[in-house]
Amino acid sequence: MSRFKPTPSYTLFLDMLTQERLDRGVSIEELATRLELTPAQVQSFERGERQLDFVQTRHWCIALGVPFLDFMLRLDAAITAQSSDDQEPQGGAK
Repeated sequence: MSRFKPTPSYTLFLDMLTQERLDRGVSIEELATRLELTPAQVQSFERGERQLDFVQTRHWCIALGVPFLDFMLRLDAAITAQSSDDQEPQGGAK
């Protein structure tokens, strides 16, 4: 079984989801209770050791009180910006 290797976009997704938790003052333990997971499982997801799917992400947002569609739109904008930054010419060339 191969180990999951997060892409830069997936890492950005995890960073944003973790920041949502922190911004709302929700501990890992509280989120775990809300999601019916163990704190170790929540940590494993947040570190990118386990991959969250689309439906799990929706449940995660609901547990945090984050509007899912708003989160996805902000994520899309951040990934688009990240992709644009990655395509900037090097060495000041235009």
